[in-house]
Amino acid sequence: RDIATLQQWALHYGVQTAPGFQMTPTVNLNTNHRFDTKEGLDANDVSVVTAQDISEGQPVLYVPNNLIWTGAKARDQLGAQPSAERLLQRFSQSRGQLPQFYLM
Repeated sequence: RDIATLQQWALHYGVQTAPGFQMTPTVNLNTNHRFDTKEGLDANDVSVVTAQDISEGQPVLYVPNNLIWTGAKARDQLGAQPSAERLLQRFSQSRGQLPQFYLM
């Protein structure tokens, strides 16, 4: 994954981070994954760490509302999705609950 380009894009569109915020490859001990280095860093998984102490309750990451893809935004942009709605109804009947998300 190209994390540097992702971070540049996010900052350009208003994502804000706490001081010391860093995205880093995750150490994955599962031998079924492809590793980029001999240290066991999984190129397909990323974690967030901070290099500075952060006060309790202080946000680590702020994502502007216009970048968050919600079910309501999906319905507004894509309209009704009858096949997804039927799938949700079948799922809710078999599990006894209706999921609170929108499938596309």
